[in-house]
Amino acid sequence: MTDNNKWSEKRSHPRIPRQFIIRARAHDAGTRRWELPILENISLAGCYFLSSVRFEIGQILDIEVQLPVMREPLCCSGEVKRVEPKGTAPDSPCGVAVQFHEIEEDKKQKFQQVVDFTLKRQKKQSF
Repeated sequence: MTDNNKWSEKRSHPRIPRQFIIRARAHDAGTRRWELPILENISLAGCYFLSSVRFEIGQILDIEVQLPVMREPLCCSGEVKRVEPKGTAPDSPCGVAVQFHEIEEDKKQKFQQVVDFTLKRQKKQSF
């Protein structure tokens, strides 16, 4: 079993490989500087992105995701569950898996619409 299959079996929500604009920062950051990681995939439960910042497992992040159906970004917090170095150089990016904390119900519904639409579209394209 590959490592990717191991993690996909644990997921309670399907992830979509979508390139939404995302911002992340440590929740307790003294500085209010946002990072602009590269989003690899996202679901109602969490996301996975590539970052130049070395977040720590267990660290709480503030996250903003700009969805096409919402004027304001989806704002939530989440806990870093996994960090995977993507290279050997000290400045190499790392993969960061985040589990979201609760999302406001109205935003969650809009987010679910985006996920459903994307999954339907992927199924049509695979035929």
